[in-house]
Amino acid sequence: ERKVVISSDGINIKGQSYVHVHGFKIENGRDIGIYLEGPSRGVTISGNHTYNTVSSGISAWGVPWGKDPSIYNFEAIKDLTIKNNKIELANNGGWNEQITLASGVSGFEVSYNEITTGGNPVNGGEGIDIKEGCSNGTIHHNNIHDINRLGIYIDGGGLQSYTTPATQNIGIYSNTIRNVVGEGISLLTEGRADIKNIKVYDNLIEGATRNGIVLYKHPVGTGSAQDISIINNKAYKNGSAPNHGGGGIRVDFPGAKNVSIRNNTVYQNEDFQISIAPGSEAQLDSNLTQNH
Repeated sequence: ERKVVISSDGINIKGQSYVHVHGFKIENGRDIGIYLEGPSRGVTISGNHTYNTVSSGISAWGVPWGKDPSIYNFEAIKDLTIKNNKIELANNGGWNEQITLASGVSGFEVSYNEITTGGNPVNGGEGIDIKEGCSNGTIHHNNIHDINRLGIYIDGGGLQSYTTPATQNIGIYSNTIRNVVGEGISLLTEGRADIKNIKVYDNLIEGATRNGIVLYKHPVGTGSAQDISIINNKAYKNGSAPNHGGGGIRVDFPGAKNVSIRNNTVYQNEDFQISIAPGSEAQLDSNLTQNH
């Protein structure tokens, strides 16, 4: 199969539906490798390779940053598949994350992608980020390794003038995350919006410099967290960052409701295996922990 190589400007898709972007190599991009903006239905982005993009390798925004996606009922992009892509050296000085979904994406699958070789993360650089009112999706079987920010990031957001609904109904499973700077999987909200019904299960996190999995109350975030489950994950040898500390699984979110941590295998992490910070609550059940 012959690959088409695109340089500099990448691929931009705006207001289009039922498009399949497949088999491209985008290299040395001055901004985003592949960019999708709504309104849109039924788009698939698969089998592509982005290399050395200033900003995201792949990015999908229901509406551009600062615009109100409620005109589409926060479903400006529906039924989006991002699958079997390789994202390499993304966010090399630019904004956002290596794969970004934001501002009204509903019904998505982000799966079987490889994300590696982080660039200069001065303005971003996380692996996969789902934020600002995205819902009803899955993140699974991705291989995220050797990047300069955290692996998978769920952020309620809600920093705009309009009311942002919860980032909710998301399954994160069967991902492998190795050798990332910061957390392996991070659940939080940086603004007024909430995160709800997030299921994190069957993932392997090894060598994150801080925590393998964290539910965290961001210092400026006023949104809530509820119905969070962390089940049957393996967190191994995390927390090596000097002067910061970290470990396997950490809950530091006072007021979070219905948090369940069960059947995880958590071992040989630096400062702790499972930590519930003062003021936070979680139900612990049948976790296997080992210090050495």
